[in-house]
Amino acid sequence: WVDMQNYGLFTAMVFHSVGADQIDTFSILANAESDGGGTDVTVKTHASGGVATFIDAVGDYAFLEISAEEVIQEASDAGVSGARYVSVSLELGTATDECVVVYILSEPRFAHDALSADFIA
Repeated sequence: WVDMQNYGLFTAMVFHSVGADQIDTFSILANAESDGGGTDVTVKTHASGGVATFIDAVGDYAFLEISAEEVIQEASDAGVSGARYVSVSLELGTATDECVVVYILSEPRFAHDALSADFIA
């Protein structure tokens, strides 16, 4: 779970790294609790039959993006207040398939010259 409080956009990229079955769903969830302990609200989904269906081989990837306004609106519609933490949920067609997920936070509210140091892993 990542905090969107000071960001305008959240983008997730899923990369199919092992296996040859489709991804059934690729969703971005919001929650009011930093550990996901509250009520999950689905903000946006790529579902089977759509883009997720085409992520069915190693090397395939897709992006899904939401705005802070979408989080607020979907949480409000679901009766959940204070939802600002987001995470990705994947349902894979086969239990042995694996994916890599990358989170990208953008449009920072308080931009500075250097937001982070260089890290090498």
